[in-house]
Order: sequence, then structure tokens, then C-alpha cells
Amino acid sequence: MNRTVVEQYFIEYLNEERQERGVQLVSQRQVLTEMGESHSQVMAREGEIGHVEQDGDTIKSRYEDRGLLPECRLPIDGSNRYYEGAENAAATWIHRSIESEDGTTTRINSEQELAEQLVAQWMNSPPHRKAMLVGSADEAGLGLYITDENKVYASLELC
Repeated sequence: MNRTVVEQYFIEYLNEERQERGVQLVSQRQVLTEMGESHSQVMAREGEIGHVEQDGDTIKSRYEDRGLLPECRLPIDGSNRYYEGAENAAATWIHRSIESEDGTTTRINSEQELAEQLVAQWMNSPPHRKAMLVGSADEAGLGLYITDENKVYASLELC
């Protein structure tokens, strides 16, 4: 599975969702992709999906460690608050049949299918959809880590 191709498709599909809702498009930024890859690798090693790593590393600290704050503070529409960057995390499988909560079985066999599935997974979750559609974000990076067993860990970073 070519991660670069997945990332390109993902940004394309993410931008389609943003455009449909009148939200500015995002461009891919390498430092965000690298941050996502690092976090995805840690999630795989720890066997947990989330935003706080076992060593205490958080979304905010990951952005700070890369010099991305305050640059990546994302104002929240309709409030005087902001996100310290935004991150979505998920896991799925490639080359294996997986059953969704509604009983539908799918199998991801291509880069395009993986990108589509990640966008759909996050768009179907209100808090993840909210992060993907933050209007003040104009850059994104999707980081992937694929285990030898074909489990995919994914982290979307927005700035």
C-alpha cells in the first residue's frame, strides 16, 4: 500500500467534503504528515487509538514540539476559543473483510478505498467531522502506519 497515494486521495476527498459545505480547502503540509505518521506509529506500538500517548504526549505538545504553535491555533467559529491544532485518530484494516456497526461487510484493497474509508469513518462521527470541517484550517497532513498484520493506524493533523 503506497501511503503517499493514500494521503493524496485523502486530501482530495477531504477537500470535496469541505467544498460542499463552503469551507476553505486545505493543502497538504509535510510537517503535519510527519507528525501524523509519528503519532500513528505510537498508537500501533501502544495498541490504542487516542490523542494522549502513554508517555503523556498530547495534541498540544506534538504541535509545540514541532514549533507549530501559536501558528496552528484554530479559532472555533462563533466563539472566542480555539483549538491547539486539530487531530483525528482511527484504525482500520486493509486486505481483510471488516464488518461495520450496521452489519455491512467491506474490504479495503486499494489506496483509493483506504482514503475513502477514512474520510467516511471520520465524517460519520460528529466530533471527528467537526475537526475535519474546522473553517480556519488551511493545511492538513494524514499520517499512516500499517502493521505487518495489515492493521492501519491513521492520524489527521490540521493547521
